[in-house]
Amino acid sequence: MAGGSVEVAVLPRGRAYAPMAFGPNGDGRNDIFVLSLCPEFEGLLSLRVYNRWSGLLQSAPNGWDGEGALTGLYLWQAQAALINGEVVELKGEVLLAR
Repeated sequence: MAGGSVEVAVLPRGRAYAPMAFGPNGDGRNDIFVLSLCPEFEGLLSLRVYNRWSGLLQSAPNGWDGEGALTGLYLWQAQAALINGEVVELKGEVLLAR
């Protein structure tokens, strides 16, 4: 193919997107903190959210609505299964903004 080009994007294994902030104000946009997984994942097994004193606030794989929590920075930890059966640990922080 003369003069042509092909662009190929290679995603790292086990890539996941976690928003840096969310605002549970009931407007239907960014009301729930939830992880988005690449197609290499079979699914999310767990999602735990902690306050600054390591107190567990939420333990469910379907997201966190911030109910009862104040504006601030929270830590999260998740386990997700890859389609090959491997389980990976993901972690980060999220800002709850009201």
